[in-house]
Amino acid sequence: MGNIGIKVSRGNQDVLTASPQNLAFSSKFDTFSNVAVGTVTISFNGEAAGTVKTTSLVHSLGYAPAVLVFASDGSEGSLAYPSEYQITDFPTEFGVDEYKLYFAAEWSGSGNAPSKTITFKYYVFNKAMGSIPNIQLAGWQMNEGSGTTVADETGNGHTLTFAAGGSAPAWSTDTDDGSAYSLSFDGGDYASAPDSPLHKVKNAFTFETRFKVASFDAVNQDTIMQKGRGDTFLQFYMQISLNKKILGGFYDGSNWKEKEGSTILSADTWYRGKVTFDIATGELNVYINNVLEGTLSGITTMPVGSSGNIEIGGTSYDAGKGLNGKVDAVKIYNYVV
Repeated sequence: MGNIGIKVSRGNQDVLTASPQNLAFSSKFDTFSNVAVGTVTISFNGEAAGTVKTTSLVHSLGYAPAVLVFASDGSEGSLAYPSEYQITDFPTEFGVDEYKLYFAAEWSGSGNAPSKTITFKYYVFNKAMGSIPNIQLAGWQMNEGSGTTVADETGNGHTLTFAAGGSAPAWSTDTDDGSAYSLSFDGGDYASAPDSPLHKVKNAFTFETRFKVASFDAVNQDTIMQKGRGDTFLQFYMQISLNKKILGGFYDGSNWKEKEGSTILSADTWYRGKVTFDIATGELNVYINNVLEGTLSGITTMPVGSSGNIEIGGTSYDAGKGLNGKVDAVKIYNYVV
């Protein structure tokens, strides 16, 4: 069963406490020692469709543990005897790393959310979690052409929303891939997607996009995309360096791990930028137009677990670090592509 553990018990038996004779099927969790148990809640009351809410808990194990999670909104039975639940190390509404447990819930129905409280009951075990499935975490194709939001192509609900007022980007028909639209930024604009447990990339990642620079900044490294909040909490980022080159990296809580490309970028030219990281190889790589341009080797640390949003084309904390140019087709993965 890989990292999935399942128990099926006889009727009216709690699957977590049932004796062996009352279990129709048991799992790897039988052999693990439980080191923590508890509940967290996320509440909704009138939020718009697509709203994602998150919460997290700090643990002190020093590794990403195996975790068994039940989720209930009270309408499908109690947490002791749920008629619907998920048992998995990494469901879409739960994440775990060596620092925290992350929980998320989304109202995906029509109209505004009813008054509901989702309760997550978690069981933490004394075993390190195995491999996480390789998935695309988020992606925005900029196909809408109007409005102030961009849909997440993965179906994970991470809607990209334009900043308010004068900080909002504009739609553009200037593209390089046959698509209809891109987003245009004037150096003070940005669009953002809310923090999510799925975005807490640690062991590996890829983020890529197509971009065009209208003019270069001689003072600041301008942001193409980033995940984080402020200069000291950037979980990952792609920027234009003062040398007019692509710059990609992350912050590990103590030091910046970043690498600059080799191509001096030209204004008014479309490029495909990509940054990858894999702790298994200890390498951070930067690419322009699918050509490897630079490698930082010997990395033994991972990105800090930032709680900030994903931001495209600029930042919410420093208007001077925005891109004067266009961005199209942003994709984020939890593995090297």
